[in-house]
Amino acid sequence: MNEPFEWEKSDDPYATPHRIEDAEVPAKGGSCLWIGFIWGTPTVAVPLILGLFGSVWPVGVALALGLLFLMGRMQSADFAAEPGAATHRQWGRVILYMVIQMVLIPMLWFAVVWGFCAISGSGKFK
Repeated sequence: MNEPFEWEKSDDPYATPHRIEDAEVPAKGGSCLWIGFIWGTPTVAVPLILGLFGSVWPVGVALALGLLFLMGRMQSADFAAEPGAATHRQWGRVILYMVIQMVLIPMLWFAVVWGFCAISGSGKFK
Protein backbone atom coordinates (compact mmCIF):
# COMPACT_ATOMS: atom_id res chain seq x y z
CA MET A 1 0.00 0.00 0.00
CA ASN A 2 1.21 3.53 -0.76
CA GLU A 3 0.59 5.25 2.53
CA PRO A 4 2.42 8.45 3.48
CA PHE A 5 3.37 6.98 6.86
CA GLU A 6 4.11 3.65 8.42
CA TRP A 7 2.05 1.75 10.95
CA GLU A 8 3.40 -0.18 13.90
CA LYS A 9 3.10 -3.93 13.43
CA SER A 10 1.29 -5.90 16.09
CA ASP A 11 0.57 -9.59 16.56
CA ASP A 12 -2.82 -8.81 18.10
CA PRO A 13 -5.43 -8.66 15.28
CA TYR A 14 -7.76 -6.54 17.46
CA ALA A 15 -5.19 -3.93 18.42
CA THR A 16 -5.72 -0.40 17.21
CA PRO A 17 -2.95 0.56 14.78
CA HIS A 18 -0.60 3.28 15.95
CA ARG A 19 1.33 5.50 13.66
CA ILE A 20 5.12 5.54 13.94
CA GLU A 21 5.84 9.16 14.79
CA ASP A 22 9.27 9.53 13.22
CA ALA A 23 8.39 8.05 9.82
CA GLU A 24 9.27 10.30 6.89
CA VAL A 25 6.37 11.76 4.93
CA PRO A 26 7.26 12.27 1.26
CA ALA A 27 6.97 15.80 -0.04
CA LYS A 28 4.30 16.45 -2.65
CA GLY A 29 4.16 19.13 -5.31
CA GLY A 30 6.94 20.97 -7.05
CA SER A 31 9.10 23.94 -6.34
CA CYS A 32 8.08 27.49 -7.15
CA LEU A 33 10.88 27.75 -9.70
CA TRP A 34 9.59 24.69 -11.56
CA ILE A 35 6.05 26.06 -11.63
CA GLY A 36 7.34 29.44 -12.82
CA PHE A 37 9.35 27.71 -15.53
CA ILE A 38 6.36 25.68 -16.71
CA TRP A 39 4.00 28.67 -16.85
CA GLY A 40 6.49 31.37 -17.87
CA THR A 41 8.53 29.75 -20.64
CA PRO A 42 5.72 29.70 -23.24
CA THR A 43 5.09 33.41 -22.67
CA VAL A 44 8.45 34.21 -24.27
CA ALA A 45 9.10 31.11 -26.37
CA VAL A 46 5.85 30.99 -28.34
CA PRO A 47 6.08 34.57 -29.72
CA LEU A 48 9.78 33.99 -30.45
CA ILE A 49 9.01 30.79 -32.38
CA LEU A 50 6.22 32.50 -34.31
CA GLY A 51 8.51 35.45 -35.09
CA LEU A 52 11.37 33.27 -36.29
CA PHE A 53 9.11 31.20 -38.54
CA GLY A 54 7.03 34.12 -39.83
CA SER A 55 7.59 33.33 -43.50
CA VAL A 56 6.64 29.68 -43.02
CA TRP A 57 3.90 30.23 -40.46
CA PRO A 58 2.46 26.68 -40.49
CA VAL A 59 5.80 25.38 -39.20
CA GLY A 60 5.88 28.08 -36.53
CA VAL A 61 2.34 27.32 -35.41
CA ALA A 62 3.09 23.58 -35.30
CA LEU A 63 6.26 24.17 -33.24
CA ALA A 64 4.45 26.57 -30.88
CA LEU A 65 1.62 24.09 -30.32
CA GLY A 66 4.17 21.31 -29.84
CA LEU A 67 5.94 23.37 -27.18
CA LEU A 68 2.63 24.08 -25.43
CA PHE A 69 1.77 20.38 -25.56
CA LEU A 70 5.18 19.40 -24.13
CA MET A 71 4.95 21.97 -21.34
CA GLY A 72 1.37 20.87 -20.60
CA ARG A 73 2.52 17.27 -20.28
CA MET A 74 5.27 18.35 -17.91
CA GLN A 75 2.77 20.34 -15.87
CA SER A 76 0.22 17.54 -15.66
CA ALA A 77 2.60 14.75 -14.66
CA ASP A 78 1.54 13.05 -11.47
CA PHE A 79 4.83 11.85 -10.06
CA ALA A 80 4.52 9.12 -7.48
CA ALA A 81 6.39 9.35 -4.19
CA GLU A 82 8.65 6.39 -4.93
CA PRO A 83 11.55 6.92 -7.32
CA GLY A 84 11.14 4.97 -10.52
CA ALA A 85 7.38 4.59 -10.13
CA ALA A 86 5.14 5.13 -13.14
CA THR A 87 3.76 8.58 -13.83
CA HIS A 88 0.17 9.14 -14.82
CA ARG A 89 -0.81 11.94 -17.18
CA GLN A 90 -4.10 13.73 -16.91
CA TRP A 91 -4.91 14.63 -20.51
CA GLY A 92 -7.71 17.01 -19.58
CA ARG A 93 -5.17 19.12 -17.69
CA VAL A 94 -2.88 19.13 -20.73
CA ILE A 95 -5.65 20.48 -22.97
CA LEU A 96 -6.71 23.01 -20.33
CA TYR A 97 -3.10 24.18 -19.98
CA MET A 98 -2.81 24.66 -23.75
CA VAL A 99 -6.08 26.62 -23.94
CA ILE A 100 -5.16 28.84 -21.00
CA GLN A 101 -1.74 29.56 -22.49
CA MET A 102 -3.24 30.35 -25.92
CA VAL A 103 -5.50 32.91 -24.23
CA LEU A 104 -2.98 34.37 -21.77
CA ILE A 105 0.00 34.81 -24.11
CA PRO A 106 -1.71 37.25 -26.52
CA MET A 107 -3.37 39.06 -23.61
CA LEU A 108 -0.02 39.55 -21.87
CA TRP A 109 1.76 40.87 -24.96
CA PHE A 110 -1.20 43.10 -25.83
CA ALA A 111 -1.03 44.55 -22.30
CA VAL A 112 2.74 45.10 -22.63
CA VAL A 113 2.36 46.95 -25.95
CA TRP A 114 -0.63 48.90 -24.64
CA GLY A 115 1.33 49.95 -21.54
CA PHE A 116 4.32 50.97 -23.64
CA CYS A 117 2.10 53.11 -25.87
CA ALA A 118 0.41 54.66 -22.85
CA ILE A 119 3.71 55.57 -21.18
CA SER A 120 5.27 56.93 -24.36
CA GLY A 121 2.24 59.13 -25.02
CA SER A 122 1.46 57.78 -28.45
CA GLY A 123 -1.89 56.37 -27.38
CA LYS A 124 -5.01 58.20 -26.22
CA PHE A 125 -7.36 56.77 -23.66
CA LYS A 126 -10.89 58.14 -23.55
